[in-house]
Amino acid sequence: MHERLAPLRAWSREAPLQLVGAPGIGKSWLARAWADEVGGAVWTSAEGVSTADALRHRLAVQLDVDDADDAVRALEARAPTAWVVDDAEQATEALLELPLPAVPVLVTTRRRLALPGSVVDVGPLPLDRAVDLFVSTARAARHDFDAEGSADAVRSICEALDGLPLAI
Repeated sequence: MHERLAPLRAWSREAPLQLVGAPGIGKSWLARAWADEVGGAVWTSAEGVSTADALRHRLAVQLDVDDADDAVRALEARAPTAWVVDDAEQATEALLELPLPAVPVLVTTRRRLALPGSVVDVGPLPLDRAVDLFVSTARAARHDFDAEGSADAVRSICEALDGLPLAI
């Protein structure tokens, strides 16, 4: 799974980066894994947010800032590794209206947004990685899961689920 982090590790952080893909494909997981690896990221869910005021308010609440107009400045003052804006497909206008903070911005979205920067299209897991995910999840639930005895069934399930991590 760590090879899926390669584009994030290579990101210069000088311009926003969008992780784009279908629901359940693993965009948020990738962003979270990267944020955990580098440490110090501020994570904001943009689900249901469509205006800059609403996004500023959400960030202000998250950062415990009284004035939503000060939210971006408060974010910059914290100097996080990045500001991760998750589920940003409805927040395109909000992100365009806000002055981009002087911190790197990582966005997860189901569709490309009209933002500057780079885009990484997140695709399904290759079959071998999907099988690995299935087996590790099954073993977390049942330590005695027989991966070898179930190999054909596991491969069939992963193929039927099109390598979507959330489905697996």
